[in-house]
Amino acid sequence: LAPGLTDPATLSAWFPDLRFDVFMDRGEKGTRWSIRGDLDGSMEVWLEGMARGTLVHWFVRGEPRPGLRKAAQRYVDVLNARMFAFKDAAERDAADRERSDP
Repeated sequence: LAPGLTDPATLSAWFPDLRFDVFMDRGEKGTRWSIRGDLDGSMEVWLEGMARGTLVHWFVRGEPRPGLRKAAQRYVDVLNARMFAFKDAAERDAADRERSDP
């Protein structure tokens, strides 16, 4: 899961008006980025293995540029929607693999 959630191309597609600079790469456990653009601050995604899957934790911390007070909530809303879409796709892939294994 980590590569799909930390790929720079994915982040750029999700948030085209932000620039992400990795300041802590935790490998399979996740990544921390500095973010710049309409929102300045940091974002973090980390993964926690569970008995029947993986729990994805994420934080967006930042200050919007002047005049964009609602930007922070917009980024949280987009990230929340993208994370659930990512989860749904990963669960479908896992179910497909289970059905195809003899």
